[in-house]
Amino acid sequence: GQRNVVFHGVVGGQDKVDLLNQCHIFSLLSRYPNEGQPISILEAMGNGMAVITTDHAGIPEIASHDNGFACSKKGIDVNEIYSYLLNCYDNREQLAKVCELNYREVKAKYTEKQYIDNMDKIFSTL
Repeated sequence: GQRNVVFHGVVGGQDKVDLLNQCHIFSLLSRYPNEGQPISILEAMGNGMAVITTDHAGIPEIASHDNGFACSKKGIDVNEIYSYLLNCYDNREQLAKVCELNYREVKAKYTEKQYIDNMDKIFSTL
């Protein structure tokens, strides 16, 4: 049969750039105890991808159902993920809207300039 899901393992450099440009959906199902706001999710969103993730730690601050699909960290339900993926397949226009939203959101909120400006505000306040 046709392969539609591939686990790529660790990728970096140009291979990562190429992979992010080829895909439409990114998944990081984390329950890591010290999780913050994973840069991999921001990279995926910044490359116009929908995100499947968990409602764990700092992740909901950057990605929720508006950005794709957020599983409960208390119980990741594979059937819910499968349903979301089927919905993406059946409703490509909605998937495209989520991808566009994510791209715009990252470009508006998470650029290097935004980071430096936010740090300036914090230091000025102190």
